[in-house]
Amino acid sequence: MHTPCIDFWCSRFAMLPKLLSLIKHCIHSQWLRQLLCILLAFTTPFANATLSSPPKVVASIKPIQLIAAAITEGVSSPEVLLPPGASPHHFALKPNHIRQVNEADLLIWVSPTLESFLPKLLSQKASQSTLKLISLPEIKLLHDQHSHEHSNTEHGNKHDEHLLDIDPHIWLGPDNALVIAQQIMLKLSDIDKERATLYRDNFVRFKNQLNKLNKTLKPQLQPDSLLPLVVFHNAYGYLEHYYNLPVVDYVSASPERMLGVKQVISLREHLKTLGKTCLFVEPQFNSAIVDNLIDGLPITIASLDPLASDIKVQGDAYILFLKQILTTVSQCRREQ
Repeated sequence: MHTPCIDFWCSRFAMLPKLLSLIKHCIHSQWLRQLLCILLAFTTPFANATLSSPPKVVASIKPIQLIAAAITEGVSSPEVLLPPGASPHHFALKPNHIRQVNEADLLIWVSPTLESFLPKLLSQKASQSTLKLISLPEIKLLHDQHSHEHSNTEHGNKHDEHLLDIDPHIWLGPDNALVIAQQIMLKLSDIDKERATLYRDNFVRFKNQLNKLNKTLKPQLQPDSLLPLVVFHNAYGYLEHYYNLPVVDYVSASPERMLGVKQVISLREHLKTLGKTCLFVEPQFNSAIVDNLIDGLPITIASLDPLASDIKVQGDAYILFLKQILTTVSQCRREQ
């Protein structure tokens, strides 16, 4: 004996095979696939709307900004304090820079000997929102033999006095760049836990890109195959140390410091003894000094920029920056 209720459900189950067949047909139809894509496009932004705003990342100088950009790719674009072409050695903060520092969720800087304009301002900022790179225990530091020339720099406090003889150009060492990227990743993962996986994935990508670049270019940088190298200013110690480059001299300890007549004569006499040589100038170099140095000597001029002024900020920007430098150096080869 059938009740109306039983008859109702029996009729519905009897229709199940037909319903499944209809669903299968619809899934294979082009118009439904298009409809699903449209629905997905409209619903994805709402799904992501639950994420909080990404942290504001500010780097003191462009090369550090490039490393940070590798970690924040797909999340945000880090800002930078120093405008293109500005030197950190003699930079003065303006009100908009102070605002940048105060509003930053993460402020990344190198050292009080490089950015002497920052320590006093950062003393008022929470330590968890800053990353002082020179103090990272994993960073390999080199001594700056000419640190006495910066003795008039304001260093913030006596705790930093041990940094006076340390070369602050740590970003030019690929091993240090990897440490910097990892520490930025860890810091951002702690500040922005929602995107921690993305930061870790970006770090792994950066590491793989750096390893690939070294595998490609390091064989072209064997010291025996390169001409003697003279750099414009004493900033390339980490690059020289990592790749064992034959850097034999420099024009100036600081790009802002003018050479005296005696120094020019002494350097020129040294260059005469080297024979064929590569001299690397920088965007802000004094061409008159260089012309006097190389006049009549077998010296090839090339350009390096340790501050990456012409590099566009993007995820692989630091890799492109390092590749540009290494490619330029590798072209200074001895005749086979």
